[in-house]
Amino acid sequence: MGIEGTSVSAVVARSGVARATVYRRWPTREALIEAALVEVKGRPPFSLSGDLEADLARAVEQARLVFAEPRLQAFLPLLIRDLLRDRPESGVSATYEQVVPDRRPVAEEYERLAAAAGLRTDIDSVVVTNFIVGATLDHLLTTGRSASPATAEQIVDVLLNGLRKRDAPGEG
Repeated sequence: MGIEGTSVSAVVARSGVARATVYRRWPTREALIEAALVEVKGRPPFSLSGDLEADLARAVEQARLVFAEPRLQAFLPLLIRDLLRDRPESGVSATYEQVVPDRRPVAEEYERLAAAAGLRTDIDSVVVTNFIVGATLDHLLTTGRSASPATAEQIVDVLLNGLRKRDAPGEG
């Protein structure tokens, strides 16, 4: 069935509850899917602190914890299949935004604060957030385990060292 094939009718048929009961709790199909994604993800978005380096580290930790959720791991093959099919012209799929709700705020914070934090401004902020999600997901896919706190620290170290401004050749 997948996410794209999920309908309120299918949920009603499978659950055995009345349609009105489903609509009382989730007024739309999108609300139902969002609730399911939040449930399998197991973590609410985190609040940004305004300390860019700390927030990037927090984003890595959040991604580590999300990928550690057994319910998300079980749902991941279905999610990936549906994400590969869902190619909106406007950009990132709404499903992906539900699974990784911190991506956009962290990217926007990077754009605002990178220069003042001494981080590179020539790097697309979306690449920064893609690195965070990609590194933590790759660890899960290659090892079968979510990243440990020590591995998350290494991801943060590589990320921040790659983003720090460097003197131009021949300078200081």
